Amino acid sequence: MFYFLSGYREADGLTALSIAAGKKHKPLTEILASCPEVEVNKASLSGITPLLMVAEVGWPDILDILLQRGAVVDSAPSGKRAEDNKIAGSTPLIGATKYNHPECVKRLLAHHANPNHQNQSGISALMLGAEQGFFECVKLLVQAGADLELAPS
Repeated sequence: MFYFLSGYREADGLTALSIAAGKKHKPLTEILASCPEVEVNKASLSGITPLLMVAEVGWPDILDILLQRGAVVDSAPSGKRAEDNKIAGSTPLIGATKYNHPECVKRLLAHHANPNHQNQSGISALMLGAEQGFFECVKLLVQAGADLELAPS
């Protein structure tokens, strides 16, 4: 998370919505997420979307706004920039699990996020949650049908 904090913002084209979320300016993020003029699926050059940023910050109420506005639940950064920054394939579900935000995990799964998606390193949300000991996240992923035998690819 916070991919832009070390000068990355200038080079990556993050939107105002993603920047506000990454800087944890919640009231501003909520206003921007609710603006009909704001494209909720506009990704940075690395593929970072507002939904990914909000999932990693852990704001389920703003996550709901983005999902209601049509945010793509399984969007994931891809391409050389994403690979270079070690974020390729990281869906909002992986991001929410990585930072132990079970309410965000729950809402993403309710919107049919793929619990078996693996990032560029072959890591799924379940593997990440299990490694970190995030009980609630793991419980939700298992209840949603995450493959218990899935190994890094």
